[in-house]
Amino acid sequence: MMKKLALILEGGGMRASYAAGALTAMVEKYKLTKPRLIIGSSGSVGTAAYYAARQYSHIKTVWPNLLANKRLINPYRFWNILDVDYLVDEVFKKQAPLDLTALHNSETEYLIPTTDYETGKIRYFSNRKQDDMFEAIRAGKALPIISKRIVKIKGRMYGDTYASTLTELHMEQAVRRGAEKIIVINNGMATRFAQTTFGLWYYWQTKRFRDRYYKYKERSKRIKFPQRVQFLRLSPLKQLRVTTLSSDSRLVQESFQQGYEEAATNAELYKFLHD
Repeated sequence: MMKKLALILEGGGMRASYAAGALTAMVEKYKLTKPRLIIGSSGSVGTAAYYAARQYSHIKTVWPNLLANKRLINPYRFWNILDVDYLVDEVFKKQAPLDLTALHNSETEYLIPTTDYETGKIRYFSNRKQDDMFEAIRAGKALPIISKRIVKIKGRMYGDTYASTLTELHMEQAVRRGAEKIIVINNGMATRFAQTTFGLWYYWQTKRFRDRYYKYKERSKRIKFPQRVQFLRLSPLKQLRVTTLSSDSRLVQESFQQGYEEAATNAELYKFLHD
């Protein structure tokens, strides 16, 4: 079952704490530890990394204790609202170290979707290759406007845009890599403010960059998957109170716990994993 299973974790900044909770429940309640593939975009990049490295306890402690604070997110630090350098250099390297050896040796392939800032193309970094995973994680978290960082890897600039968070394209990528069962964990809808802000950001990019995004967006609506592939999407049953840029640890913990409980008691998920 796990050899043909893929997990796709959507982003959403601090709303991705919901996916972290749901993933933790899958480990503890269903013993789901070695799927074929995991893709974590944007806010879920770090969660997916710890999962692939089998550092499950870090997922439970990092979100409320190390991420929900003003060092990572500060709306008044308008030049760098989201500090991805703190996230990578302090959290993932020092405070809750990501085990790179375990990550590269994992039975689960781990993909980080990013956007090439020159071409607008999606680039997946993988633990199966000799990619610098810390820099790939940095790029996968580097949102335009709210983060000052654009990450340079082997001479090219990468970041996190709407293009690299299109779930249907990640589902397509999973099928290409042999997945026949796919679980998507959604973290609720982005606010209208966020959608408008990033829409305006795209407007100021080059025509080549914009056109690539619109092509991806249209293609994502037309993808047809083989009938043999089964899908299950988990979404919050009630609206999350935590927001994309929240630094309130209580709301982050609440979102994590909601994800955990909803996954742990989901009869459809249980059936999907055991059929």
